[in-house]
Amino acid sequence: MHKALDSNEIEQLRQFRFATKFESSELSIELNRLKDETELLRYLENLGPHIGSPNLKVTSSVFIKRYAFLAVIYSMHLLHGIKN
Repeated sequence: MHKALDSNEIEQLRQFRFATKFESSELSIELNRLKDETELLRYLENLGPHIGSPNLKVTSSVFIKRYAFLAVIYSMHLLHGIKN
């Protein structure tokens, strides 16, 4: 059974930029827009300067690593809910 995070778990995850409410920024983008190659390229070109990236390859690498981290957090949360 899926279990919601308690306040202690939420606080522990904040160090990884976990948020409990949506805050819009110029770097926010809907996931389905990233499927479009033009939109993805535009997003990465906008992201680069914000993260101090020297080029598109580095920006892409950092982006995919951060994005993959979200999948890991979600999976771990699901596994935690299963074992409890």
